[in-house]
This record gives sequence, structure tokens and C-alpha cells, in this order.
Amino acid sequence: DLSGMIGEIVGIEGVVRHISAPRGRVRNALFRCDCGEGVMYPIEGRFTRPSVSDAGTCPTCGQSGNWTYEIEGSDVDSYQQIRVQEPPEGSTVERPREVDIDVVEEDLIDKCSVGDRVTVIGTVRAEPAKNNNLVETWLDGLTVRKTENKFDEENISEEDRKIIGTIAARDD
Repeated sequence: DLSGMIGEIVGIEGVVRHISAPRGRVRNALFRCDCGEGVMYPIEGRFTRPSVSDAGTCPTCGQSGNWTYEIEGSDVDSYQQIRVQEPPEGSTVERPREVDIDVVEEDLIDKCSVGDRVTVIGTVRAEPAKNNNLVETWLDGLTVRKTENKFDEENISEEDRKIIGTIAARDD
């Protein structure tokens, strides 16, 4: 549970279960007043939609509410979401837990695939859920690194190899 670590930098290891398609996410929204003045407004929150009510009063003409949101002039970052599940061998519960990681840096986009084991370092973030009193947590990814899949190596005797070969050659 990450809710007790909000704002802290943590490292997690796990298996990638989902990767979203890369897309843009607005960091600073451009609002243009009817008089032509443009104002950049920082977007706070994970999936906050820019709203003309955020822009306030125009510094040039003093009007409020006459804003138009312009995506073309806004600051947009590349964005991808990765869902990582704790490794089954490290889980203490029946269904291993999952953590969503928001990746915003261009050099971190598409650095892993579903099924890869990864180590992720990121900052724990949170915001209130939309319709209840719960808190949604996620990591803002700082690094994503693929790790080696660990397999136990078995020593198979020559006799066992012959038995395996005989079974494999059967038609049934």
C-alpha cells in the first residue's frame, strides 16, 4: 500500500501487465482571451481537464470568462501508463497487487513490454477518487529498467533425458 508514502521516492520490482499507447498529456494549457491575450495555466493533477474557469481575469482587458482553450499552443508531454504487478514469488496475498506508473519522459516511453520483469523508481503521488473518500495512488516514473527473468537451472541426468525423449516421441 503506497498511501503512507505519498511524496516519497520508492523502488518497486514486478512484472508488466499492461502498457497504454503513448499519447500526449497537457502540462501547461494555453487560454486565449477574446482581446487576443494568451495566458499559460499549469495543469495540476493526474487527469485534470483544462477548464476556461482556471484562467481567471485577463491581464490586458480585465475581463473574465472570455477564454478559449487552445491545444495547439499548450505544452504537451509524451505520456504512457504502465501497470506492474508484484512478482508471484514475492506476493503474500492470493492475488498479487498492482501499481500504475505514469511515464512522462520521452526516453522512458516504450522501454518495456507486457510480461517483462522491471524495476521502477518513482515518486508516489495521490489524489482523491472521483466518487468516494478513497485515495488513488500511483508512481510518477523516474526510471524503468528491465531485469533478467530468473529461472532455476535443473541438472537433468542422462537417464532422465532418455525418458523425456521417449515420452516426447510418442504419438499419444
